[in-house]
Amino acid sequence: MLEATDLTEEDLTPQAYEAARIQIAEDRALAEKEARDSALTTGEVCELLGREGTSIRRSKSAGDLYALPTSNGRATLFPAWQFVGRQVVPGLRTIIPNFPSYEHPLTIQQFMTEANDELDGRAPVEWLNAGGAVETVASLVAELTYE
Repeated sequence: MLEATDLTEEDLTPQAYEAARIQIAEDRALAEKEARDSALTTGEVCELLGREGTSIRRSKSAGDLYALPTSNGRATLFPAWQFVGRQVVPGLRTIIPNFPSYEHPLTIQQFMTEANDELDGRAPVEWLNAGGAVETVASLVAELTYE
């Protein structure tokens, strides 16, 4: 491995492995905190979209809105990336179910917000808001299961 990479012997010690493991855990915890901190509560989504809470909950159940997984009685949180202005990104009902069930919400956020060559360099959110085909994004999501 040392010959095929730029790693050194010091990088392969148990201490280096543990330091890397801790750094990865800290980075993930920070990313999850940032995702939760930037997400909107049901009340904030109601205000943003000018709708009642029951309407928001129905949209979540129907798949028109994506919510972060919750546990321990936490409030429902909706990632901010799915809102542009006072509108919901179109096509989520078709796209979100195509993500593998094990896919982490941060992976979904990254996929939806980062530029994609298959979408003329646009992020899926931008593509969809510009009227791009929902099926195109859905097929890209489906390809994730094969990676």
